[in-house]
Amino acid sequence: MMRNHKLLLGLALAVLFMASCKKEETFSQNTYDEYVRSIFPVKNFDNTYQQWASIGFATARITINGTPSEEYQVGIYLENPKNNNKVTKLYEGKISSTSSSTRLNTAIPFLLAQPSVWVMVVNSKKHYVIQKAAINYIEPNYILNTTITWPTETSATKQLPSEASPFAFRYLFEEDFPDAGDFDYNDCVITVIPEIAADNAKKVTLTVRAEAAGAQKTLGAGLRLVGITDGLIESKVCTQQLPAPPANLGEYKNIPDGDFTKSNTDQSSLVLLLCKDMHWVMNPVEGTNGGITRQPYNTRREGERVAVKEAKYEFVFKNEATARNMMNQEIYDCFIVEPYNGSFWEVHTVQNGRKGDLVLHYDVHGKTYQEYLNAYVNSGVGKVTWALLVPGTVAYPYEGIRITAAYNQFEGWGQNMNNNTQWYLYPTFGNVWQ
Repeated sequence: MMRNHKLLLGLALAVLFMASCKKEETFSQNTYDEYVRSIFPVKNFDNTYQQWASIGFATARITINGTPSEEYQVGIYLENPKNNNKVTKLYEGKISSTSSSTRLNTAIPFLLAQPSVWVMVVNSKKHYVIQKAAINYIEPNYILNTTITWPTETSATKQLPSEASPFAFRYLFEEDFPDAGDFDYNDCVITVIPEIAADNAKKVTLTVRAEAAGAQKTLGAGLRLVGITDGLIESKVCTQQLPAPPANLGEYKNIPDGDFTKSNTDQSSLVLLLCKDMHWVMNPVEGTNGGITRQPYNTRREGERVAVKEAKYEFVFKNEATARNMMNQEIYDCFIVEPYNGSFWEVHTVQNGRKGDLVLHYDVHGKTYQEYLNAYVNSGVGKVTWALLVPGTVAYPYEGIRITAAYNQFEGWGQNMNNNTQWYLYPTFGNVWQ
């Protein structure tokens, strides 16, 4: 994060954080809107419909007309698996038929710019069928409806792809909300990868990768699983944690202790407490001053490159349907917690309507956080986002490179979400992390 835009901050924001009960009378919405518009890299952005969404989710309904008492392996992929083992899997699992026709229902993520996938079905003799299937919007949901009719004679055999990679959700964060920074979206980069176990259809492993920390602030991070409550879970455990700073380096109040908590907003959804300090996660070594070295990690061309760190969480659900629904991107609300103006603020995506959500619910100068938050979310710049959810293969910008310089088509997409929908496929060479 490079700070070049602080001059207007005092004009727009200072009065908002005074202890006066007359916040509504002193806060200038117009001044704040003008301030953000002058800095946000997308000019004339769509402040009505824009959700900054590249990933959607669909309900896949796959009907197999075949043999009674047969067990099928089913795979759904972004690419054609016929001659390619290195595909991206959206779902893999087994289904047993009790009649000549059986159906699989599952949630799958998909690319909104690519509303079609490949379905592969393999029977017990390793005979297979591969079929392309379209994803259609049938209000209010995306639906994949396809029927696999087993050929009467087939001799070709094949396994499901052996080198398929799971679909990943990557979150790119800007610090300083509600202030505006450089919008390089690399202050915190976290990737979330859900996988259903091959040997237990009720078991899901979540891998969370800390990829980069370009922030100057101390940033904590959490992951809310929206609608996933303890009542749906048979067991849960964190088998591998992200590095946590030792107690002698200070007291952290941004993220509670432990591996799990519940959302303070809806009082039920499970929250994974990922980390208290992203800089320590990326480089868990005390600096020469005996503290934490706050420098960018994995964001500068010539800066320090460190290994990606991983956390792993294992869930066993009470039924297979809940496990399959863990492939739904709407469940995942990854957020960062930043110190701001003497308190803590959360940064969420605009996608799925999360920007105004509160998970750990901090107070700001004795007033509820929501009172302040509403002024920014319900405004003329309410759709400006400090967080992006993108496919896990998307490269983030180098330090100080605005998102529009890293991806030339990003601005056109920001102005109209139906244009340049594949913007992330065309990075500017030399401007993104390699």
